[in-house]
Amino acid sequence: MALMRNIRQYGNNMIELKETESTNSYVLEHADELREWEIVMAETQSSDNGGEIYPVGGLWMSVLLMEEQGLRTVLTGALAVADVLIYAGLSPCLKWPNEVLVHEKRIASIRLDKKGDIAALGIYINSNFHAAELGENTHSSTTLLDELGMEKDLYMLAEAILQSLKRIMERSDALPLWRFLSCNLGKRVRVEDGEVLEGVAEDIDDEGALLLRTDAGLKRLSSGRCTPL
Repeated sequence: MALMRNIRQYGNNMIELKETESTNSYVLEHADELREWEIVMAETQSSDNGGEIYPVGGLWMSVLLMEEQGLRTVLTGALAVADVLIYAGLSPCLKWPNEVLVHEKRIASIRLDKKGDIAALGIYINSNFHAAELGENTHSSTTLLDELGMEKDLYMLAEAILQSLKRIMERSDALPLWRFLSCNLGKRVRVEDGEVLEGVAEDIDDEGALLLRTDAGLKRLSSGRCTPL
C-alpha cells in the first residue's frame, strides 16, 4: 500500500492511495488519524470480495462516519450515487440492498463496515474503464465510460457523491426516495442468504429491511443477494 497524495479538494480532505486491500479497511485501521466525512480513495483494491475486480479508473472510495444506521445507511449511500448519476443524465435504479443499476446492469455497489463506534461507508463505482475489464462480471455490469462515452473527473465525482450523501442523510424522505427508484419493489424476486427464498418484494421497513411476501407469509430480510424472477 502506497500513499499517493494527501490532497485538499473542493474544501474536503481526500487521501488517495496507489493500492490497498480495501478502502473500508484503511478507514477503520486509520480512524484515529481521520476526520468524519474524510474521503479515502484508491487507484485499485486487491481484496477479493466475492470475485470482484477493481480496475484502475474506477472510483473506489470510502467515507468515515461517526454515526450510522446499519442497512439504512447502505441504502442512503446507493441513493446518493443514484442522485449524482441522474444529474449526469443517466436513469439508475436501486437494487436492494446495495447496488445501483443502469440498463439492468450494475454500475455501483455500497458496503458498510464497522469497528466499535465508527463506520466506513464504501462506495464503489465503475467509472473510467470498460465493463470488459471486469472478468466474469462483464455481462452483468456497466461503467460510466460505457454509458456516457467519456471519462469523468474522479475527484469531482467523489465530492459530488459526498455532498449528496450529506444532504440525503439530513432528509426525512430518504426511504420514500429509495422506494421510488427501486428495481425490486412490487416484483417477484429470489433472495439468497444461507437459505433461498422467493416471493414478492412488497416494501422496505424503516430500517431498510426487505419485506418479502412468500408462500409461507411475510419475511423480513436484512441481508441477502436479491435477483429478479
